[in-house]
Amino acid sequence: MTQRTMDLITITNKFVLATHEQYRTVMLQSGKTYLMHKNPLENIIEKGLGKYAKGYDYLDHLSQNDLQPHKKSLIVLFLFDGGLGDAISLALLLDALKTEYNILCNVACKYEIWQTILWPLGFRGSWFQVPLDLERIQVHDRIQIRADRFFHGNPAKWELCVINEMSKSYGVDLSNRTLRYMVPEIITKRMVLPSTLKIRIGVNLDSNGLTRSYPFALQPVLIQYLLEAGFEVFLLGLHEPNIMEPKNDCLHNYCGQTTVMELAALIRQMDFMLCMDSFMAHLSNILGIKTLVLFSVTRKGIYAWHKHVSCLESLIPCSPCGEIGNECPRRLDGCRAFSHESITPEIIIQTIIHQCVNHLNATILKSFL
Repeated sequence: MTQRTMDLITITNKFVLATHEQYRTVMLQSGKTYLMHKNPLENIIEKGLGKYAKGYDYLDHLSQNDLQPHKKSLIVLFLFDGGLGDAISLALLLDALKTEYNILCNVACKYEIWQTILWPLGFRGSWFQVPLDLERIQVHDRIQIRADRFFHGNPAKWELCVINEMSKSYGVDLSNRTLRYMVPEIITKRMVLPSTLKIRIGVNLDSNGLTRSYPFALQPVLIQYLLEAGFEVFLLGLHEPNIMEPKNDCLHNYCGQTTVMELAALIRQMDFMLCMDSFMAHLSNILGIKTLVLFSVTRKGIYAWHKHVSCLESLIPCSPCGEIGNECPRRLDGCRAFSHESITPEIIIQTIIHQCVNHLNATILKSFL
């Protein structure tokens, strides 16, 4: 049996502040019962500000018997604590549950997830703040504590395609399902780029942890190769890149300067995207932009569903290790995956040029059909 990660607590003190990475800080009301993650819950109880409440096992949890067409809508509350990339997968699932089973969903998650991913992808269920008030839970027919609760096997985390796994475990066809990411017109107009005759390539060099990010020392080499190949380069992401020659009319640095919606507006104007294994690759795919994803410690199976993504993997013998942090599991002074001969900057550039040529030829051919 898997360890329970959430439980019910009744607040006994007049003022209680609950803090967690999923909701930062929330004021809880005395006398009310909440469904809460274990860590903040146990902290509140240890301080004598609340007590365990019975009833978790009696909540109306979604079962696989519920995964069938319903004449009357089944109202389900999904709890979601994943990242932005997984939120795209969730949006696809919720859309399929609605159309195939008449299951209408609301979501309890970070407000950022709701505002920048679910809503722009057309999800129109309600958003709920976590921790969840028991009264809010009980107005739903069912609750789903985790979207991955029905996953069958234990595929390696570096090969897990979340969308394909959701399709199997929920019995819905997600193979050809698409969603349109909607950017407000005011943002679209604000982010319009000047016209150019060059091929625009968006470049994302960072990911979740140093082991999945492109090495700082190699960044100027890769960027310079892209510029020498004649691309107009747009640097996108959170962290400031390593740029040796910042003054170049064909190099534009937007790192750390955009919201998710502004980022989407920029990506839509790219001819091609080069990404690490990151949220940006998932967003680029949903926007329909041809994308090359570079893999260091993970594998291309993650993107098995993605129609606009191709992959280039490091073939260093110790990969995949699945590490998501900053340290090499072998205790080396840094991850060596992107320094391997299978994925040098030269090979990356050659792959990009080849794919751009093929994409251009396919576009020209399509225009004549």
